[in-house]
Amino acid sequence: MDEQIIFKQMDKNNTGKLTLLQTQQCLQKLGYQFSDQDMKLIITVFDINNNGLIEYTEFKQMLYTIDNLKQVNIEQILFYATDLDQNKLIDMREFKLIIQKLKIKLTDEQSTQYATRLGLDKQNFDYDKFQLLLKIIKEIYAVAK
Repeated sequence: MDEQIIFKQMDKNNTGKLTLLQTQQCLQKLGYQFSDQDMKLIITVFDINNNGLIEYTEFKQMLYTIDNLKQVNIEQILFYATDLDQNKLIDMREFKLIIQKLKIKLTDEQSTQYATRLGLDKQNFDYDKFQLLLKIIKEIYAVAK
């Protein structure tokens, strides 16, 4: 069934926004199953304007992300959630947004320095390079705590 039709069916008040429960029901109709805890995480990640609701553009980005996951993990969710142009690449600005969502306390300058060391500061990078950069930052961050 078409995602837009399902979204509109669940949007009972015609607000263009879905609650957590409505979003979960949409995903179930599309064949996806998530626990309540996972749904809360998903809403947090995709609720770009932090209003606690999922708008259609956020819903489409959510489906793009879920469709590209091999297994559910926070890094993959954040990577694909941040890939707004859906080209399977992110840039430094998008990478810095992910660092913020993960609550890693790095300055913009520090994020750029780590990316520069790997030669990723002037280009878009794919999920594999993103994983490598994130792994290095997490290791450094864990030592610095």
